[in-house]
Amino acid sequence: MYSEKLKSKMFLFLAFLFILSIQTGYSQNNTDNKTIKISYKYSFEGMKDSSEVLKLETSVMKLKDVTSADVIFKSPQHKFALLMVNVESAPVLNENDSNTTTGPTDLKKILINSGYVPAVCKEIVNVK
Repeated sequence: MYSEKLKSKMFLFLAFLFILSIQTGYSQNNTDNKTIKISYKYSFEGMKDSSEVLKLETSVMKLKDVTSADVIFKSPQHKFALLMVNVESAPVLNENDSNTTTGPTDLKKILINSGYVPAVCKEIVNVK
């Protein structure tokens, strides 16, 4: 019914589709297991004393995907401080994804709303 040449082309085409489906499945499963860890170091000023530390850390810990938040003083007078925040989340694969994680803008808003003056934010990204 079918010629041998057509049968061999059909076999090659089906084999190609099979291999392509396996590769696509592997790629999707491979990205599902990864997490992104982002460390932010945000320097700011205006903290009056060490009693304000817990309030600021608690506010930051309420943000999405935040795993830790610490305030370290950079000057003995407690005027200059460093907010260190760690965030862990799945990678965002779609630019239209509204499920975004905590970023520098969120941290800046908390600092400003708490009465502090944000200075410089440094970001370190690690993919696990």
